[in-house]
Parts: sequence; structure tokens; C-alpha cells
Amino acid sequence: MPRFRHVFRFFLIAAAAFFGFGHVAFSSAGRGMDAQTLMTFCSGKFDTDFGVCSGYISAVAEAMLEGNALYGARACGHDGVKAQQLVDLVRMDFSEDDTLRRQSAGAMVAGILARSFPCYDDIAPAAGQ
Repeated sequence: MPRFRHVFRFFLIAAAAFFGFGHVAFSSAGRGMDAQTLMTFCSGKFDTDFGVCSGYISAVAEAMLEGNALYGARACGHDGVKAQQLVDLVRMDFSEDDTLRRQSAGAMVAGILARSFPCYDDIAPAAGQ
């Protein structure tokens, strides 16, 4: 009987993830998740909510790790930063800046990471160096 419960629970969670998260990822006519929705996940009371939040932020950070532009922003030097620190950074900036609420989640996270971990290779060296 316990094995049946585990199998049933797995299929129930898989169905909820497939049907429940699908509308979040493809909401707003294909624009993706908005910043407010991401922050709702980040402040959720369930582990799965935080998993979506942390996973999304970590994915954006990983995509920017090589200094490549994402949403027009570049971030460098954040390879040693833990996922929880990135989540805390995004949550703090989001709570302090109301203009972030109107952005897509990806653009918001990329912008925050770019401001927090700027790439200095675009700056010319000072004279005499």
C-alpha cells in the first residue's frame, strides 16, 4: 500500500506541475513570466514555490556567467555566488524599486545581476598602465 501512495503522489505532483506551471511560463501572450509572478514564487510558503524562484534566477545567472548579454545586460564575476545569495539579492532589489514590477522576470533578474556584478572589461585602462 505505501508504494501505491508514492506512485500516486508522484503522478499527482507531475500533473500539477505540467498543468499548473504551464500557464505561468507562457502567460501574457508568450512574453514569459513577469517580475511580480516570479516574486510571488520567491515569497511562497511551499518548497516548490521557492524551487521555481531559485531555479529561474539561477538559470538567468548561469546564462550570463560567461559575460554574454541577456536582455541587453551583462554580468561578470558571480560564479562563486550561491543560489540563495542570488535570490536574496533579487528579492532585496525588487522590494526597493517599484519600477521592476512592470518588467519581465528575465529582464528584471538580468538587470539586477548586471548592476551587482558589472563587467569591467569594456573600460579602457587608465593612462600610464
